[in-house]
This record gives sequence, structure tokens and C-alpha cells, in this order.
Amino acid sequence: MTKCGAFYGLLLIVTAGFFLAPYLIFFVAPPEPVQGFIQKIFYFHVPCAWSMFLAALVCAVGSVAYLFCGRWWGDALCSAAAELTVIFGLLVIATGPLWAKIAWGNTGSGTSV
Repeated sequence: MTKCGAFYGLLLIVTAGFFLAPYLIFFVAPPEPVQGFIQKIFYFHVPCAWSMFLAALVCAVGSVAYLFCGRWWGDALCSAAAELTVIFGLLVIATGPLWAKIAWGNTGSGTSV
């Protein structure tokens, strides 16, 4: 298989996963007994958090390669990984409080019990 063929094969698998994962999450996976349906946010939140940390690590590796070794690919790697870090970081920031507000029942009124 050529390099281009491998890319399109992986692209097909990833595309199928994008359509299959939400179906499995919302229709196949049973609700958790304590939290119920809202627990399914973790199926998005946790992978986004891991992807964010992985992208930040790749960004650090690219930065080291560019700054200390002068490798041109380090700059390109760092730039791409930084963009992914921001995107996944925003998803983590959006899904975490969404789950917490519903799970903990915080109304945001500022009063403490």
C-alpha cells in the first residue's frame, strides 16, 4: 500500500469512527445508575482532555527540536500541536462545567449552604 493509500485508508476509518461513536454513546451504552444520562458527557470530556495533554506534549517536543537543534520541522510540529491544544482545551473547558452544573445542581446564585 502506498503512502497515499494508507492515508485514505486511515481517513476512512476515522470518518467511520466519527459517525459510529455518537451512535454507540447515545443509543448503545446504558446510562450510569447514579448520574444517569448526564454521565455520557465524560465520553467526550475525557478523550478531549487526553488529546489536549498529548498535543501539549507534542508541542513541547517540537519546541525543543526547533529551539535547541534548529530543526525546521520542529517549528511546524509545534505550530500544529499548539492549534490542537487550544481546540481540545476549549472543548474540555466547555464540557467540564456543563457536566458539573447538572451533576452538582449548582444554580450559580452565589449563596452557600
